[in-house]
Amino acid sequence: GFIAQEIKPLFPKAVDILPTYQNLADFHTLNVDQIYKAHIGATQQLMAVVESQQSTIAWLMDRVVQLSGGGTN
Repeated sequence: GFIAQEIKPLFPKAVDILPTYQNLADFHTLNVDQIYKAHIGATQQLMAVVESQQSTIAWLMDRVVQLSGGGTN
């Protein structure tokens, strides 16, 4: 699992701090909705990169075939 104090420097929006909670001062909690939103956004960005790379690879493979004489110019 995650520890809120460890996440706070990396992702402060995901950490809520309660001044007191059951006689504990400076109680940190995780807002997992923020973590999920960031995860979804990062996944979407990675998918865009992968799709772009797949297009580039397909184009390069076509060029290799053309340049090696396996296709028509």
